Amino acid sequence: AIRKALLSLPGVPADFELSFSPDPIDKKASAEWEANWTKDRLQSGCLDPWEDLEAGDTQEQRGYALFQNKDIENYSDVNAQSVDIISPATINTDENKHDWSAAMNNVVTDQGYFLQVGMQFEVERKKDISFIGYTSAPSRGGGLIPIPFKDVDYKKSTKFWFTITYTASSWQMCAARRTSPQQYQCQTDGDAVGTKVKQDENTSVWFEHPNRPTTWKNGFPAKIKVGNAKIYRNGQGQQWKTQDRITRHRCGDGRYPAAAAFEGTLVGGKDAYWVLAGVPHVCTRNP
Repeated sequence: AIRKALLSLPGVPADFELSFSPDPIDKKASAEWEANWTKDRLQSGCLDPWEDLEAGDTQEQRGYALFQNKDIENYSDVNAQSVDIISPATINTDENKHDWSAAMNNVVTDQGYFLQVGMQFEVERKKDISFIGYTSAPSRGGGLIPIPFKDVDYKKSTKFWFTITYTASSWQMCAARRTSPQQYQCQTDGDAVGTKVKQDENTSVWFEHPNRPTTWKNGFPAKIKVGNAKIYRNGQGQQWKTQDRITRHRCGDGRYPAAAAFEGTLVGGKDAYWVLAGVPHVCTRNP
């Protein structure tokens, strides 16, 4: 029943094959993957164990540029949010300047549970190891490291569709590659609580990064494209009607205005862009 429901979601092409993970996330396997990831980053010198692993510190030392839907509070039946993101043709593969960055679809449920799905731009030994992944937690905070999907392969200059949906009595994080060969996979989070999407700054579509060198963006294109944003009311998709564009950082008031970090609007199903030159730099504290 869940498989049928997920294949019938608005926006899913009729000929898509679904790779479906009906069981809750394997917490042990995820923890092992996260531990290995952290060990590799520490050994490579890419991860500062104090600044990046301190509880409550991780997220707020990143730079964010986010599109937030402002329609949700008008309804009591929003159960999903979806968006298309075009992967960049190139990224910065110098891990001394660009450890990772991400373009994500994010949802907070009406019970405060946080879910995330999207693309992680990752570098290891000067190689692009970017992937399509998901993560979730009882609240937005430390320890959120995306886990790669097994059956949706990252590909450069490619349109991906990401949705987070409460379907058939469970929360699903889904990703689909729209170009040949088409791939579609959903991951159930059996621990997620709530049944609706909450209007919240963290229910948004954002670009984030933790990189301190200002040259982290070198090697990327100037802009990354995003579009076709929708919320779903009882499974029926509708284009965004209103939005906020927000930059979030710890660099002091007046720096990194939102107008410099975005181009265009997601309202009405239109395409927009993150302008990387305007995405906030990472500051460890307010000046």
